[in-house]
Amino acid sequence: MRIVKTSGYKDRVVRVFARSDYGVIGQDPELADMENPSGHIYGESFYIVAEMTDGSRWAADLGTRDQNSSDQKASEYQAKADKGWTPESDSSFHTIDPAYGSEAYEVEEPYIVERERQDDEDGFMF
Repeated sequence: MRIVKTSGYKDRVVRVFARSDYGVIGQDPELADMENPSGHIYGESFYIVAEMTDGSRWAADLGTRDQNSSDQKASEYQAKADKGWTPESDSSFHTIDPAYGSEAYEVEEPYIVERERQDDEDGFMF
């Protein structure tokens, strides 16, 4: 068995940034009605994304609800990344779709394209 030592190329965090999505941020049964039977509360939620050298991305919802605190958290994680931190070592981070056109995207592309096709067939829109 031959052991090949890698240079850590794919393991390095290139950048950490804040991102937001619109979705369910809470629930209140008193707000439930025919169109919203679960009483979901919709709004903007922020999360942190760490992008690796190969374009793979990891995200964590750190409980921030505004742009300024999200940017601050991203800066803190960027400083940690500059000292060698990686999201694989942090249980609050999980993998998300890679950066479009990146090396990681090229590997994942068949799966992403199939999932997007399936979403179109199912009527999901993002």
